[in-house]
Parts: sequence; structure tokens; C-alpha cells
Amino acid sequence: MKQRFLFGLIASLIFIGLSILTRNPIVVGVGVWGFMLIWYLGKKDGLIKRRIGLIAITLLIMLGFIQTTGNVVLSAVVTWIIVVFGYLAMALLRHGKRLKLLEEDCDPLAFLEATKKQLKIMGKSKRDFTLLQIDMVAGEILLGESEQAMERLLSIDQLILSDRNGSRFAYYMNMIACHYELGNIEQAEELFEEKIPTLAPVNRQMRIAMKALMAERLLYLKRYDESAAQFDNLLHEKLSKRMRLSVLFNLAKIEESRGEWESALVKYQEVAANGNQLSIAKEAKGILQDHREVVE
Repeated sequence: MKQRFLFGLIASLIFIGLSILTRNPIVVGVGVWGFMLIWYLGKKDGLIKRRIGLIAITLLIMLGFIQTTGNVVLSAVVTWIIVVFGYLAMALLRHGKRLKLLEEDCDPLAFLEATKKQLKIMGKSKRDFTLLQIDMVAGEILLGESEQAMERLLSIDQLILSDRNGSRFAYYMNMIACHYELGNIEQAEELFEEKIPTLAPVNRQMRIAMKALMAERLLYLKRYDESAAQFDNLLHEKLSKRMRLSVLFNLAKIEESRGEWESALVKYQEVAANGNQLSIAKEAKGILQDHREVVE
């Protein structure tokens, strides 16, 4: 809503500025009307409202340029460029804000709500629907709802998955993680051996996710020394807050298995204090509480 309001405000200021330069009261009226319309639409959610708003913005920008330049073709080209790039910028801002809920705020609940909201206002694109469904899976896994995440994964049409947009990579990474979380080690291993060689991480975030899965796999296979070495290496990477806490939690589990309680407790305390709504934060709090009761 704030992004649409800001975009409407900027567009209207441009129109009003143009009207002052041209001394044309029609452009002033259009600018004010456009601001009020976009402000109203900014209070509403829904695909139809967004489309109406986009059409209104397009018409208003084009009218402003026509009044200023008198050149319809030039006005149409400039308007198209402004609207397309503005829409893409807003989409990127929305995605970044939603991702921040998960990676920095460590709040999968808020992330899931934001993703559900995005699902309601999206168009009929199967590609976009699939990407948002995979986002839902990620949120559910981090919330500790691996069974629900697996059900959602199985409902996704695999024919829509693509290497180009990263959906295939995310789909199989999440499915393997789900199997490990649910204790389906044999199925996870089969999928790991079959799919991992075919998945190519194309950016830093995907490469880190791959390294984390590799280390977690070794942990589930109880190859603790190898797993700890890989998790330690990950700590030297530039990690999101959520990923760093996940690495610390897994290292604490390894140290706990070795009887290194002092070091493990420090890590559990950091995860519990900063993990917000992550399932590992709740688990860390439970472990700390159990430890206190044993000590007492």
C-alpha cells in the first residue's frame, strides 16, 4: 500500500509540476484527480484494483507528456518506459520486503501471511503461482511444519518448474530438506543422489543454500566431524541472520552430541534470543529449559 501511495504521489507531483510549467488547468485537474484515485486504490488490495491503478497511472503520465510535448508518439514511448520500469521496481521492492521478513526478521509467520496476500492479488500466471507456492513451502519448513510443506510440494506441477527462474532448484532443495526433517533419510538420500547433480546454483544465495544442505545432510547421516567442518566454513560467508542462526543451531546440536555442553549452550542461547518465530528458536528454548531443570 505504501509503495503504491508513494508511486502515486511522485506521479502526481510530476503532473502538477508539468501543469505549472504549461499553465494548463486541465493538467492540474488531471494531476489532482490522479493523486486522489491512486491514493484510494492504495488503500485497497486485489488484482482488479491494481490493474485499474496501473491503467490510470499510464493514462495520466501520457496525458501529462502530451500536454507538455505535443508529440503523441514520443509521449507514448516515454510513458511506456516509465510505467514498465516503475512497475518492475515496485515488484522488486515488494519481493525484497517479503524476503526480509524471513531472512532478517526471522518471522516465517509474517512471511507466510505476506505470501498469502501476494497470492490473492497475483494474476493467472502459473509460473508466479508456482514460485509463491515454493515460498510458502520455505516458510512452513522454517516454522516447523514440514508435513504441510511436503503436501504443498507434492501438489505443485513439476512441469512448470524452470532452471531459469530458480524454481526447480528451490523445489528439490526444499523437498530434500523436508524428507530429512521428517526422518525419511532413505528417500532424502535417493533424491539427493538423483537431483543434486542436476541442480546448478546461479547466484550467491543459491550457492549458500546448497552448502547448507550439504552440511545438514552430513548431520542427519551422523557424520558429525565433516558436518561441523562445513558449518564452520559457512560462518565465514556473508549470511543472512536466519541462515547464521541455523548454522549455529546445527553446530550446537553437534557439540551437544559430543558432550561439549558449555559451547553448545552459548549457541543455543543466541538462537533462542534472536530466532524470533523460527522453529529452531523454540527448540533451543526448550533445550535450555531442560538443561536448567537438570542442573537444578
